[in-house]
Amino acid sequence: MATKLPPSCKQIKRKQSKRKKSKRKKSWQQLSRVWHKWLMVVLGVPFLIWAITGLYMVAINIHYIHGDSLVHNHQTTLTPSDIKLPIKELAGRYPNIQSFSIAMLIDKPVYQLTIESNEKHGNRTLLVDAQTGDQLSPLSKALALAVAEHEYTGDGVVISTELISENASFELSARHLPVWRIDYQGVDAASIYVSALTGQVVTKRHNYWRIFDYFFRFHLMDYQDGDADNQLLFWTIVASLLAVLSGMVLLYFRMTSRMKSRMTPRMTSRKAFLVLKPNLRQDHKPNTDSVHSSSAQQGESHAMD
Repeated sequence: MATKLPPSCKQIKRKQSKRKKSKRKKSWQQLSRVWHKWLMVVLGVPFLIWAITGLYMVAINIHYIHGDSLVHNHQTTLTPSDIKLPIKELAGRYPNIQSFSIAMLIDKPVYQLTIESNEKHGNRTLLVDAQTGDQLSPLSKALALAVAEHEYTGDGVVISTELISENASFELSARHLPVWRIDYQGVDAASIYVSALTGQVVTKRHNYWRIFDYFFRFHLMDYQDGDADNQLLFWTIVASLLAVLSGMVLLYFRMTSRMKSRMTPRMTSRKAFLVLKPNLRQDHKPNTDSVHSSSAQQGESHAMD
């Protein structure tokens, strides 16, 4: 036979189980609060950097950042009469031609040749005047400056001209070497890079692009070589996820506590009502004892008569 516990023991066990649950909730809530607070203290600076750099990168037109407004978009047409050097003569001069194309360099047509080479750098690129047959590459300083002046849209004055054959800066890809760098005076400090082999503007830079590049590195939390694959970024993302999860736990406890606080006044008012009138049903119950006594008295009076 299983022994039944008295009501008082059951109430004690219920209270103990409620206390254990409340302790568990408090421990989870306190742990989440501590983790969330200290993680956000540590992540405050990276979040601020992300916000500032991201705002700059989305606020400015990306085409302006690329420097598209620094150069003209010249539309030139070629006619057969512009080509004075026949292709047969060109092939006789350069027998190892793999491919060629015709383009305009400032105001004159040129042949852009790809010559087969046994050098370790691969094939060579040559620029030949399509009218006189003169070899133009590598470009001279005067010719590179003339190309930059023809393409540049600004009013700045040239302050320096430099031939870069190796050790390209962060502004330039090494695959474009060799190039001529022409710097202009002005607030934006524009720089035009002209290929010494093809005579084309391979890239253009200004201060707003340089700021964008630095901000992009700060946005990726890479302060050395501009590589997005770094451990600092990885662990910062992990810490950010932990901060978000701990914040969600805190939000859950806060929402449940608010729901309980809203339900508590209703329950307390109902209990108070029952406490004030515990015998509400008995008050409305008819008094049968008085009825029986009155009927008994009437019977006695009839018997005496």
